[in-house]
Amino acid sequence: MKTSASKKHEPERGVKGFFRRLFGGSTAAPEVPRAGAPKLQRTAAEAGFGGEPQNDNIGTNAEYCPELAPHAAALQLDLVEPPALTEEQRSHVQSLAAVILQGQAADEAIPSGLPTASLRILNLVARPELEVNELASAVQQDPSLTAALLRVANSAALGAAAGPIRTVREAITRLGIAESGRIVGSVAAQALFSPEAKLAKSLFRARLSELHVAAATIAGGAAQLSMERNTGRSDLTYLGGMLHEVGKTLVLGKVAQLVQLKEVPEDLDPPVLDALLDRAHVTLGSRAHRRWELPEYLCELCETQNEPALSRDGEHAEQHLVRVVSGLYTLRVRPLPRERLLQIADSLQALGITPVQARALESGLKARAQQVRQILG
Repeated sequence: MKTSASKKHEPERGVKGFFRRLFGGSTAAPEVPRAGAPKLQRTAAEAGFGGEPQNDNIGTNAEYCPELAPHAAALQLDLVEPPALTEEQRSHVQSLAAVILQGQAADEAIPSGLPTASLRILNLVARPELEVNELASAVQQDPSLTAALLRVANSAALGAAAGPIRTVREAITRLGIAESGRIVGSVAAQALFSPEAKLAKSLFRARLSELHVAAATIAGGAAQLSMERNTGRSDLTYLGGMLHEVGKTLVLGKVAQLVQLKEVPEDLDPPVLDALLDRAHVTLGSRAHRRWELPEYLCELCETQNEPALSRDGEHAEQHLVRVVSGLYTLRVRPLPRERLLQIADSLQALGITPVQARALESGLKARAQQVRQILG
């Protein structure tokens, strides 16, 4: 994944200082949970990752996954087995996965190149010692980035007293380079979660939007956790969190093609689609990482995300960080199978995160998700 020598050359202070400014300091204290009826599956907004936080004051089924039970109790999450698919639904998932993952079909689902502008921006904002001139030059080349930055800089809270902002450089000066980098990074990732096909955007607009918000939230949260735990590289963790589930976008694009060919109904059963995404996204995403010739560590992070247990010698530090943050985010939205819960528990232990610390981390993720939604408008 990376050698120890590469870590020695990492500008620790610069990277960590930058990401502390970019993603904020310590996580906020957890809120007192409110009582509410448990739901097996919700939108991220309903789960507290957008709009008003809504913690569930429910018990924890320790028998389903005792390894994760202490953390789940602190988070007041009920560990339950996901609803089982019917035999017909399982058969449908298997047949669709076979079609999507077969050689030629998989290649057709993957664009020949990753949006270079998006990747360039993401790499730029992940760099230590980012300069105003570099960021301003990159932003000015993309209308969507320029519009987002100006919109936030001219928001009522910021612009009322100081007057309107008309240029990118003025916006960066007002917001600060750290805040500007966070905004630009979130917006740049949108191209990675927007398939070219208009039908895919039409059919799965809400899902694609949630994937985008989740990626930006997880990337920022994992980078901050890297700094707080003093493990892994926060810049590598940020990009890994942003890209580890990009395969889900590709799966949705392929499903849209099948709908267009009338091989799949337009109103595909949601549980079937959820299961298909879980089953196919790692394989398709891994192929995409290789086809796009992304750095090796990103390819390995994507390919190994479903490994039952990763080494704890530092080689997979970024993977543990992304797995924990992604897991806590997803658990609040929907129940996960036991094998996924064991992966989360393993990474929590590898990072030495206590139940109380996990609760503070989740509280910070909720605040971060709301910020991401505000940035994306």
